[in-house]
Amino acid sequence: KYMKMVLKSGLYLNSIFGLRRLLPAAERRLESILNVDRTLIYLYDSGQEQLYRFGQDGGKITYPVEGLAGQVVKRRKMKNIRNAYNHKWYNGKIDIETSMPLIILPIGNSFVHDEVIGVIEVINPKGTSGLAVSKKPKIDPAQFEMLEYYIIQLSQSIVNNLQLEPHLPESFYITQLIQSRSLEQKDSMKY
Repeated sequence: KYMKMVLKSGLYLNSIFGLRRLLPAAERRLESILNVDRTLIYLYDSGQEQLYRFGQDGGKITYPVEGLAGQVVKRRKMKNIRNAYNHKWYNGKIDIETSMPLIILPIGNSFVHDEVIGVIEVINPKGTSGLAVSKKPKIDPAQFEMLEYYIIQLSQSIVNNLQLEPHLPESFYITQLIQSRSLEQKDSMKY
């Protein structure tokens, strides 16, 4: 079930030009696949030492490399957290506000080994099962495999867009944002 949706998502993500459209669309797509309320995708700018994302309106939002997302970027390792609010690294300015289990995964550069280009924070809907007896939330193996594959697809789309973006005029983004909203409405009806 998941893999079929991810395969379609790979084609979808690679058809989007401009990070302003790609990141919000990738968040919504992952929310749809996992049936969760919230997903955040940040890119890491190592030159400026900051994380950034784009809102639904295409506006760029920057953050210091802090919180759960920042720690995953710095450590380059996934975190599977029982309760984000109670975690020592939690930062309400950047992290998803939830007491649900949270999975935070680094986005590696699919073309440059050992380079982190971003991070995904996603609510773990299956993580609540067994929490009464376990300190670690569970990750559904099929769901985790899907997340890994989704990150590979997303990484390729991000890298392609990072290479193209400096050459695109501002008017391109406005036109693409308008077009993407109509395409997303049509696409959301398919799931």
